[in-house]
Amino acid sequence: MRSPGVSAWTTVGTGPIRGLYQAPIETDSGQVNYLYVVSGDEFYYVDSTGSPTLLGNIGTPGNIDIDSNRNAVVVVNEPRAWYWDGTTFGEILDDDFVSRGAGDVEFMDNFMLFREPNSDRFFGSELGSVTDFNALNFGDAWSNPDYLTGMLVIHRMVVNFGNSSGEIWENTGAAGFPFERNINGVFEEGCLNGKTVAQQDNAAFWVADDYTVRRLDGVVPVRVSTHAVE
Repeated sequence: MRSPGVSAWTTVGTGPIRGLYQAPIETDSGQVNYLYVVSGDEFYYVDSTGSPTLLGNIGTPGNIDIDSNRNAVVVVNEPRAWYWDGTTFGEILDDDFVSRGAGDVEFMDNFMLFREPNSDRFFGSELGSVTDFNALNFGDAWSNPDYLTGMLVIHRMVVNFGNSSGEIWENTGAAGFPFERNINGVFEEGCLNGKTVAQQDNAAFWVADDYTVRRLDGVVPVRVSTHAVE
């Protein structure tokens, strides 16, 4: 065992485990609350007894991210994505999604938001949907000429992390795509890798482009690491 006092709970697929996510969703038969697992190239849900159920194959795992709205779970394997709504497991094939692809997925205000790989753009689904998209529902994080590497929703704000800077967006209720950059929502510290972005203690943390660990305090990327760990 990895450490004394720790025992195995269940086995899911053949591994390796590439993603874990837990959240309740509402289905036609009521609410279900499962653990979702990416094991190798397969996507499972695991019930409270530890029993896994295979939902389907998502291809060779690469950059994995998972989130959900009230009615469905979305798993991203960059640049493709799949959904499960309690009945149907399928790939998101809307032309306005496929033409962009996705690197990350986040939920906010009943929108599923996606980071478009190799660009400065993020985009959203139609309100309440995980499968319907509009080509005009996107935003450009262009305060600096860098590409987005990661994305996090925290305190009803969308934090877009770029190679050398970051931007904070919010839902202003504007017509069309309702997300706009906060008037002072730019910070001059990049993100080395989007998979280092994490939420802890009501704050956003990430490994910056200078290899320091940062915590976002308002719009200030405060250094929290020491030379010993850098």
